[in-house]
Amino acid sequence: MPDAPSASKLGLHSYTQTLRKQLADTTVKVFELAPPRTTKPMFHGSEADNREVDRIPKMPVPQVVSAMIAGIRKNRYEILPGMSKLLRLMGKARL
Repeated sequence: MPDAPSASKLGLHSYTQTLRKQLADTTVKVFELAPPRTTKPMFHGSEADNREVDRIPKMPVPQVVSAMIAGIRKNRYEILPGMSKLLRLMGKARL
C-alpha cells in the first residue's frame, strides 16, 4: 500500500485529470505541477526517512518556477521538472 504522501500525490494527480476532462469544453485549462525535491526544506520525517530523502537530488526553486512557466506557455498540462518524471515512473513501478 502506498504511503500517505504517495497516496495524496496520486489523489491530486487523479483529481487534476478529472478536472481537465470535465472542463474540456470550456476555456479553463488545468495544469499540474509535480515539483521534485527542492532546495527549500519541506520534509521533517524520521532520521531513517531523512536518509532516504537525502539521496534525491534537490532542484533550486527558481528552476522549478522557470520550468512551470515554460510548461504553461507550451500548454503542457503535466509539468514534471527535474527528477519528477523519473520519480513518477519509479513510483508506478512500485505499485
